Amino acid sequence: MAVESIGADVEAALEVLGDGTPGAEWAWAETVLRQAGPAAWPGLAEAVVYGDDESAQRAGVLLGFAHVTDEIRIRVSYLLDEDPRERRESVSVLGWRGSAMAPFARVLATRLDDPEPSVVAEAVGAFAGIGRVTVPVLREVRRSRLSSRRAALAALAEIGWDTIDPWDMRVLTRLTTAKSRTEIPQPFYPDAEWYALRTTDRDAVLRAFDLSDPVPVTMRAGFERWSARRTTPPGPWLLERSADHRQCGQMFVSPVLDGWTLVFGKPKDMYHDDTAEEDYEHDAQQRLCVDLSRQFGTVYWYVQIVNGGCGDWMGWCAAENGTLTRYYHHDFSEGAVDIGDPLTAEAGLRDPDGAGLLGMMNSHLPREKMLSLLGTQPDYDDRDLDDTAYAAAQQIWSGRVQAALADVGVDVLPTRSAALIAKRTTVGLDELGPGTSVAGHGVLALTECGRQWGHRGAFPL
Repeated sequence: MAVESIGADVEAALEVLGDGTPGAEWAWAETVLRQAGPAAWPGLAEAVVYGDDESAQRAGVLLGFAHVTDEIRIRVSYLLDEDPRERRESVSVLGWRGSAMAPFARVLATRLDDPEPSVVAEAVGAFAGIGRVTVPVLREVRRSRLSSRRAALAALAEIGWDTIDPWDMRVLTRLTTAKSRTEIPQPFYPDAEWYALRTTDRDAVLRAFDLSDPVPVTMRAGFERWSARRTTPPGPWLLERSADHRQCGQMFVSPVLDGWTLVFGKPKDMYHDDTAEEDYEHDAQQRLCVDLSRQFGTVYWYVQIVNGGCGDWMGWCAAENGTLTRYYHHDFSEGAVDIGDPLTAEAGLRDPDGAGLLGMMNSHLPREKMLSLLGTQPDYDDRDLDDTAYAAAQQIWSGRVQAALADVGVDVLPTRSAALIAKRTTVGLDELGPGTSVAGHGVLALTECGRQWGHRGAFPL
């Protein structure tokens, strides 16, 4: 069948479906619709919602439903809703309910080319939530000529890299190798915990963190999972599913950057071991830094978790040749844990107070001036701003606020943050660029927790 005729034949077959025509004509239409595969699924989904009962049942069988119930028709109607927020929410519900939603896989696949990018991202995450039972559907989309084939590849990657077609994997490997050779590091704004080791021995780092199955990745791909402004699949819900073990399954070991090897992530599933949570947060982290410093000499650990209106959860640890020299940890619900003398890098910084610049504006600026400044603040949810553009806009706005506070005699000192301490002690992640010395290449590697799942995750190259 010629490619040009597929659209016309599918349209004609859908008309037969809608007419409820029996006999040989329906047999022909059913054959055409089955052969068309993903190209026919949008029309079949509409038939489930808007067709009469017979048409809905015929369409449902071709989409994988044993029997189309009223509940199924309602769910599919939400997935086709004109309001992108409704579509996104409906997609998210499918992912949350997991493998029970497998019959909806073909209808869900129609959202992989949704005109709203956030719906596409949510659909990729939902496929990962439903799981491996959806792989045949995704592979069918991936092997088609539809624009949704790229999102299907992302969904397969989120489920597991072993589900990706070998030809695709070879292409991705070649692209990664080519880009890594000439890649210039870009500024990065972490929502993560990471280690800085004064070493160039990547194999020793992998052994020290009990990491296995290292796979070369670009810096962009390695940093992306731990970015404060993740904008690629999966949807936000997937990152919040602690039972999914995605955050403790892999770690990124960077190239050597200005003499430091950075390691992002958790070395094991520390939230699910036998230690108490507070032990994880404090005593266990100190022990790990000290143990690492016995091998690598100088070791730093940082954590900076963006926590919306509650402020950042932050901390850092420094150890030298088997001796703990500094541990600081702060969150806005429990306060600070402060051990050892402050680092030189902490000089001239004010303690986080939760209010930040907004609190200082409210305390010291006239109401009209404060409202005027608030009206020019960059929007964190503006998807037209990437990490770099948002950070630049926020810096300009902060400068305006500080200038206004200076006019009324208030001097604003920088606030303690893990990113700022890292900049003053090891590597400034927000200053990565052409001037950064780079040696070797980065890898994603599996933790003890991750070895039961294997590599997974969709990242930009």
